[in-house]
Amino acid sequence: MNDHANETPPARRRWWVLLVAAGLWLGLPGWGWAQHGWQAVEKTLTAFAMPVGLIWNLATAGCLFALWSRRDRLALHYFMFLVLIGFVGNGWIAGQLNRWLERPVAKYVRPPVGAFDTVVLLGGSTKLGPAGEPELIWDGQRLLLAAQLYHSGRAQRILVTGGNPVFTELEPSHAAQARGLLESIGVPAAAIESLEGSNTREEIALLKSRLDATDGNERWGMITNAGHMPRALRLAERAGLQIDPLPIVFLGQGEGTFGLLGIVPTAHAVHQTTVAAYEILAGMVGQ
Repeated sequence: MNDHANETPPARRRWWVLLVAAGLWLGLPGWGWAQHGWQAVEKTLTAFAMPVGLIWNLATAGCLFALWSRRDRLALHYFMFLVLIGFVGNGWIAGQLNRWLERPVAKYVRPPVGAFDTVVLLGGSTKLGPAGEPELIWDGQRLLLAAQLYHSGRAQRILVTGGNPVFTELEPSHAAQARGLLESIGVPAAAIESLEGSNTREEIALLKSRLDATDGNERWGMITNAGHMPRALRLAERAGLQIDPLPIVFLGQGEGTFGLLGIVPTAHAVHQTTVAAYEILAGMVGQ
């Protein structure tokens, strides 16, 4: 490969660079308009202007300029970066990764029939707000499901888990935060139990000890993200814990756009890819 920044590029290369630039920055909005009207144009231009999309556009411009200037080694570096950010920021790929993780529990899109003696709400779906009060985060539907089961009479008690947030040992534990939110929406304190653990493996071990203290005839259910549920169930099975899965927050259902309009990476897709990557890594190390 050549790095001749001062040489005039051949006419053929120049036209290819212009064609690619026009295809991306004019063709994508035009394709969106042809397929879905002006709303798609607005969404495409908004994706261009968002932080992740802006980084992608700047890297694309750098790659095209390097090709124009015949700096092929630099263009290759830009291209490798574009492939990386295009993979982790692609909504269709993020959806497929999460769908693959969620496939083992996809049949539980609705809670099983019948009532539970205890539903376990695995911790991690809360944080402290600026006023020091607990708030729900992106997967807060988990806590809402626990409250719905209790208020509908399908759960006699809720067992919340979760230790102190990492690097914030002085904050209330995730279990304490979940308890506070549940009480604020009408779940009585007497119907809530707490167990703390720093990761899913520790939480499952604590749950096994708690369940062993019952008469063995109770029905327990476990609430967590659909993508996290298969790993939690594997740990539960190894511990000899019999518990019904109650997955919620299916990230792989109907997420992402496949095709030209999905080329521009988004922060939402990066987040979903990160969630999937965390589950894969945690499963490899047994957490």
